[in-house]
Amino acid sequence: MTKRPNYSVQKALVQLGANIRLARIERRYTVEDIAKRMRVSSQTVMNIEKGKPGVSIGSVAHILAILQALDQLSDILDVSTRDPIGDLLRKERLPKRVRKKKRLQSSLDEPQRILIESDGDGLLF
Repeated sequence: MTKRPNYSVQKALVQLGANIRLARIERRYTVEDIAKRMRVSSQTVMNIEKGKPGVSIGSVAHILAILQALDQLSDILDVSTRDPIGDLLRKERLPKRVRKKKRLQSSLDEPQRILIESDGDGLLF
């Protein structure tokens, strides 16, 4: 038994399926044309177009590739441009102010002393 998705998920899947169907029709492809190119049954193509939740993401990607719209799949959640929630979370994590880091007291702050010794032959080390 397949778990039924919530209403908003089902609505999104139905809209995606309708968009795929429209793109297929605009390109003058029949369901059979797409099914043959995908090497799946016509029923699988119709299930994609109906927004059935049991269709694999691979099948959806394949039909998008045939419709020359595969690049839109990778744009679905492009965090660099389309993730307002992620943007808000990143902004919340930013510090309220930036302070200059304290330098640790180290030997770098003190002048270096170089020990010079003679080896007896006039060479200095």
